[in-house]
Amino acid sequence: ANTLRVTPQEVASHFMNLGADVTPGSFTPEIVKVKPGSLAVRDSWLKQGKYYIQDESSALAAHALGVQPGHLVYDLCSAPGGKATHLGQLMENRGRILAIDADPRRILRVEENARRLGITIIETRKADASKELNLKPAPRVLVDAPCTGWGTIRKRPDLRWRKKPSDVAKLIQIQRKILSRAARCVQKGGLLLYSTCTINKGENQDQAQWFLAEHPDFSGFPLPSWFPEPLGEPPWQRQLFPQIHNLDGFFLALFRKG
Repeated sequence: ANTLRVTPQEVASHFMNLGADVTPGSFTPEIVKVKPGSLAVRDSWLKQGKYYIQDESSALAAHALGVQPGHLVYDLCSAPGGKATHLGQLMENRGRILAIDADPRRILRVEENARRLGITIIETRKADASKELNLKPAPRVLVDAPCTGWGTIRKRPDLRWRKKPSDVAKLIQIQRKILSRAARCVQKGGLLLYSTCTINKGENQDQAQWFLAEHPDFSGFPLPSWFPEPLGEPPWQRQLFPQIHNLDGFFLALFRKG
């Protein structure tokens, strides 16, 4: 639900009136689950920006950063903008979000989604986050990194055939470059969130350990207490699994600088 315009309860009532099977999200307060999903895709409320279609696992990312109205936030791999627009809602459309992506066509998607949802604090920029960004330090930085996407296989089964071992190795190196650039963009006391939509340990837990080893000025910072229970993990890290959480496979690691 786009909480700048409607409540989750209003969205739920809207779809119940259309005959949908509606349940609240398992964890995230703004989430409304609608079956059949085709109703949400065709509905006029989508065009009016009253909600955004996103898996609940992805919606946890904006909450992990603990943003406040007035914050400066960098979203370094932003397109298509689902997390940036959700951050804008949590910030009550006050502050500034710089949404960065290397693909100009995908930046247009970010701008389109922001307009539709009525979020005016998002500024876009074409840039490669694996290279020098020359940004002043900010209190909140998000790296939703390019990854294998294997956490979404239940929706996109073709993914299992589209990645080679050499592709994974290249992605891990790109992720490390982006994380190193992102670390320079975080002000002292600020938070950096690393997330992926994969269940691959090399891109997730191993990457988080690498980051802490290479950046001793950062430490793990606990995720919100209402998040899914950790599965033997430190409190600053979560690996979500479809068969356990009924969400897309997703990884979150939250770091604090200084």
